Amino acid sequence: MPRRRQAEEEVEDDHDDDRTGVLGESGLTEEERRQVRKAQRQLLKDLEEDGTIEVDDARGRNNKIYKTVRYTREAVLDGENLISIAKKASQMVDRLIQVPRYDADRLVRKLVEKVRKEINGGTETQFDWEVLGEAAGACFN
Repeated sequence: MPRRRQAEEEVEDDHDDDRTGVLGESGLTEEERRQVRKAQRQLLKDLEEDGTIEVDDARGRNNKIYKTVRYTREAVLDGENLISIAKKASQMVDRLIQVPRYDADRLVRKLVEKVRKEINGGTETQFDWEVLGEAAGACFN
């Protein structure tokens, strides 16, 4: 049993060395990492406030910040910023493309009003499919 404990302790020591090595090899101090996260959060705040920052500027700032990212924690913030930039770009495109929007209820009311025919001496109404067909046929000739 003592050999097993000794082996487990050696494995734990190896893991500790690996973690220290990774942190040391990143070239960033904890303060520098805080500054990266602060810049990322400021960019996210600017993106969420309408009109504060343009998409190209935000993308440039995000790319500049990303060059210093070395850890998953900062990479997650970078991903959130990227999603916000994409949403803002999508909203800008939506504003540029103004597709006519139709109110389905109004369309049906107007359609019924135009193609209604009276039957039984005007006491009842019926949808006149023939009139609709003639009117729609003009679109396909």
